[in-house]
Amino acid sequence: MENLTVVEEEMFRFLRHSFQVTRQELKQELEKFLHKIKQFEKSRFETRAFAYLDIISWVEGKVYNKPMSEIIAGKYRKSRRSKEGPQTTDHGPQTTDKRSQIIGEANKEETRNTRIKG
Repeated sequence: MENLTVVEEEMFRFLRHSFQVTRQELKQELEKFLHKIKQFEKSRFETRAFAYLDIISWVEGKVYNKPMSEIIAGKYRKSRRSKEGPQTTDHGPQTTDKRSQIIGEANKEETRNTRIKG
């Protein structure tokens, strides 16, 4: 097993460690693993590991109790919105109320925390 990327090494480290973890601790360990590998998502040297398996989406699905397809679809929609730029109407560009945006993000975080605890 020569020439492993850092992400692949982290994957194997997690797998070896996961056999010694109880079912109740597994979600917490998945969150730690997710945090570690997300650091490498944009690294051009670590793309090989992500080319064959979208491990980040799989782990996010396990952590947030969502199907992997839903995670990937959400990422796709988000990337489409960022590429399209601000939406326009006949009345000019739409602006998002900053307060509404902050509240929405707080609600998402609260939902995420509830799922993790439950």
